[in-house]
Amino acid sequence: MEMKQALWNLTIHFPVEISSANGNRARTNLPHVERYSWQDVEEMYHAKKKQQKDTDVNEQECPAPTDNDEGSCLVSDVKYGNNNLDENEDPNMDDPFSVVQSFMRERDHVRSLDWLYENGYCQDHLRPGNSTLPQAGRGAFAAQFLPARTIVGFAPLIHIGIYGRDLWTIDYNNVGGVPGFAKRYDLVINYSFGHDNSTVLLTPYGGMVNYINHNSQSPNVRVQWPKKEMVSHKPTWLQKDPVFLKNTREKVGLSLEYVALRDIQEGEEIFMDYGPEWEEAWNDHVESWEPLPNAQQYQLAKEVDEPYFRTIHELGKRPYPHNVATMCLRSYTGMFGSDKEDSSNRSKSNRPTFKWLAPLKPIKDITERYFCVVAERHLIKREERRPGNATMAHGNDDDDEDLFAYEYTVDLKINDTESKDSWVRVLHMPGEGIGLYDLAYTGDWHMPNVFRRHIGIPNEIMPNAWINRLSSSSSSSSK
Repeated sequence: MEMKQALWNLTIHFPVEISSANGNRARTNLPHVERYSWQDVEEMYHAKKKQQKDTDVNEQECPAPTDNDEGSCLVSDVKYGNNNLDENEDPNMDDPFSVVQSFMRERDHVRSLDWLYENGYCQDHLRPGNSTLPQAGRGAFAAQFLPARTIVGFAPLIHIGIYGRDLWTIDYNNVGGVPGFAKRYDLVINYSFGHDNSTVLLTPYGGMVNYINHNSQSPNVRVQWPKKEMVSHKPTWLQKDPVFLKNTREKVGLSLEYVALRDIQEGEEIFMDYGPEWEEAWNDHVESWEPLPNAQQYQLAKEVDEPYFRTIHELGKRPYPHNVATMCLRSYTGMFGSDKEDSSNRSKSNRPTFKWLAPLKPIKDITERYFCVVAERHLIKREERRPGNATMAHGNDDDDEDLFAYEYTVDLKINDTESKDSWVRVLHMPGEGIGLYDLAYTGDWHMPNVFRRHIGIPNEIMPNAWINRLSSSSSSSSK
């Protein structure tokens, strides 16, 4: 028994594999089971097993009594499939019975409605929408009436103890819209919580909470640490230093609750105060911001609205924006044929030439694309379209005379080398096989003059154990 108790103590402090009813397996550790000894576990197991047997016997359909048989049902007669119930088997599990797995599953998965009301978190309190703040983009809105002190959102946190700012930094080396070499924070920093006096960074991944915008004048929610211990939040971590957060092998141990400061009406936008340091940094950014040179020529690929793709000849006179490139599907078959059209195309290029092959999967479900250049564009009448090539230039199904499509001859770059074999020519490619895409590092969030700043962890909930650096404001005020 002492050996079993020692093994049990080891088990409850390390991740344990849990079997669920649908066959999925999750790894978790459950600190709330520490109050149970191994003797408790065995007693619960035997009590549950006995209850299961009694229930099954009572529900067993017994044969009618005869002169030689009183019609009683014996436990040994109860069947599960084609096998008798064995003491090492659980009637609810396909695998050999595990006392630990059964206990963990029972303690962790079976909850009453009262328990859920007291301990659960509703995930339907918020919905996304266009923010009421000018140029703020998206925001979070109340999906229903939320009384004061309601926990309107819950978010587990990705924790980084020491090198978070390095992890969320991108190295630019003459790429995209950034000339020369530069190091800048990634966009994720804007959604992370931090403190100027700490290296700790916390990135929430709860439903809808990242849509909540800043408003220091009239916030209606604030963040707080959960008061109870759970798999996704261990209060003892708030007393651990950043080195512990860096070295721990557990992926999650901290969470935040978003609490209503007052009654919030359905449809009202949700705001919280990001902190005075954030607001000061934002105001400085707005005051000093200037547009980049040639900013008027910047255009996202999705904003280029044309019924066709430009050929290489047309690009010489009217190029796409510098940040936009043509990319194609790689789907073709066989070398060019012997018909006049294909021979004509072959004569215009010294590259291996193939015919478009419509993929088996829907094109919209294929994400892999390759750089390509449109060599030619052909307007095809409806009856001349090849199978699978259904790109419409204009018109609709009710107006057959106006219905036609474009097919393209494209030069497709199939690898990153500079050899002559790195390009092939593909004939009869439909418009669905081609698209305009923003080049890497050219999105507006990669520009040199973008705003980057973490959301402030409120001083009143900031753990003292996490303070391991001095901010510039702190150091200047101490002089």
